[in-house]
Amino acid sequence: LAFPPVLADERSLARSLGEQEQLAKTVRSAELQRHALAPLSEPPPIIDTEALSRLTDQLDAAQRQLARALELAAATQVGRALSEPPTDTSAAAELTALVARIETASDTLHRRTGELVHAEAELSAAELAMREFAASSLCPTCGSPLDADRWLASAGGGAAPGGHTHD
Repeated sequence: LAFPPVLADERSLARSLGEQEQLAKTVRSAELQRHALAPLSEPPPIIDTEALSRLTDQLDAAQRQLARALELAAATQVGRALSEPPTDTSAAAELTALVARIETASDTLHRRTGELVHAEAELSAAELAMREFAASSLCPTCGSPLDADRWLASAGGGAAPGGHTHD
């Protein structure tokens, strides 16, 4: 019988074997974790968190409004930084349109500034409501007191209620 041909690319085979070994280790580790966690009891039921969901939704909306207002403010600053228009009469129509756009941007800035003030007021009210809720509530999972500062710092970021984790 003839010998098998020499492999031209042994590195990719070695890499594939290494990946298979790593996957096998990962599977073994997951199986060990599953066996270790099997005797644990079911977690307690979570209390109604609808009010908390509404508050975090309001915080997210206020944050988006603030970002839009800041973008508009930056755009208006660019418009104000333009120099005097040239005296060339052939560009009069373009300049008139540009002035109209700048005035519109300025009006939008003033309107968005009002919206920003309103959004900041809503944000403050939502923060106060979250602090009041945290002061009188316990974590529905572990029963520990809710930490308002940590909770507010992680609001909208998907962190666990109360600003702590349950390892």
